[in-house]
Amino acid sequence: MSSLFYLLHVKNFLWSSTKKVVDIPATGPYNYPIKTRKQTQKGKNYMTAYTDKMVLDMTSTGSFTYETATAFADLHGLSVRSVISKVKNLGLPYTPKEVVKSTSGPRITKADIVRLIADASGADPEALAGLDKADAGSLRALLAALPS
Repeated sequence: MSSLFYLLHVKNFLWSSTKKVVDIPATGPYNYPIKTRKQTQKGKNYMTAYTDKMVLDMTSTGSFTYETATAFADLHGLSVRSVISKVKNLGLPYTPKEVVKSTSGPRITKADIVRLIADASGADPEALAGLDKADAGSLRALLAALPS
């Protein structure tokens, strides 16, 4: 009993005497801007990759597309994403590139393939319901192997 008391006493002593430093408080605000001499935004100095001449070129261009943003980025050694972000930040009109849609036709789900297999084999579609979890390529191969 006394050894248990001794262990608990030593544990509590060590626990209370050990100082735990979780975080050291900063002397200033946590996220403060990097101050520079030239660029100002909303009354504060911020560092930016864009010079005044670059911003003037962007505003004189007017509207941007993905191709013009790519050309501007290549000309000035910037990333395309950065240029697009700056265009939107300046409030200039931006037209994104069009999304290429699939030309493979309508989508065929695995359930549709299982239904076609059931029709080709003459089986009940509910009896083949477990085939929905099979690989789509395997289902297509099985459908191709069945006589039409």
